[in-house]
Amino acid sequence: MTNLNSSIISIRVKLQNAKLKKSGKNKSAGFEYFELADFLPKLNELMLEEQVNDLFDIDGEKATLTLIKGEERQVYSMPFVLFETPVFKRTNSNGEVSEIKSMQDIQYLGALNTYYKRYLYLNAFGITDGDIIDAMDNSQEVKADNKTERNAT
Repeated sequence: MTNLNSSIISIRVKLQNAKLKKSGKNKSAGFEYFELADFLPKLNELMLEEQVNDLFDIDGEKATLTLIKGEERQVYSMPFVLFETPVFKRTNSNGEVSEIKSMQDIQYLGALNTYYKRYLYLNAFGITDGDIIDAMDNSQEVKADNKTERNAT
């Protein structure tokens, strides 16, 4: 029986060769990203093949993904921050501003749970989501740097 580290490496390579497709779309920033459904079915198959189990947990201060094989454990974690449920501000015809929650508190908690789980899996199995960084608009920073350089000369 192979050890946990060897199984994780094997799963990473097989995921890389699976040519996963991103279905998540951020329309405002113009990039695509992996949804859990994009990689979790294939990941589950590979984990079964390698006899690796997982345990996802949020303990209030951190989100943790533990990979388990026999007596071995590998833990991945990140700080968990619970923000207030986002609100939309609306101004009525009298100029009064009211706040409306964008979703129910429990829905927001579910969204956070999915977000943290997705990023812990991405980290644990080396699933790259580089388009997010690539899609960032740094043109304002470049313009500001150029302006600073011109003023300095």
